[in-house]
Amino acid sequence: MMNKKLKITIIGAGSVSFCPITVSDILRNKSIQGVELQIALMDINQEALTISGQFCEKLREKYKPDGVITTTLDLRGSGRG
Repeated sequence: MMNKKLKITIIGAGSVSFCPITVSDILRNKSIQGVELQIALMDINQEALTISGQFCEKLREKYKPDGVITTTLDLRGSGRG
């Protein structure tokens, strides 16, 4: 059986108006159950990114404990796994 991996990068993840809702929708999606999931959050504002990252980490713990959420200020590094 092939090990499926999925990495999703959210650019502008410091926006609390869309990032937490988007991450929640991703984590609750039944079609990615059994898939190794990594979500990379990227923003240029460290404070906003930290707040979004903390909230999204709580969502991850609730919906997909084996998933990984990372945060970065580096646009170039956000898409690399």
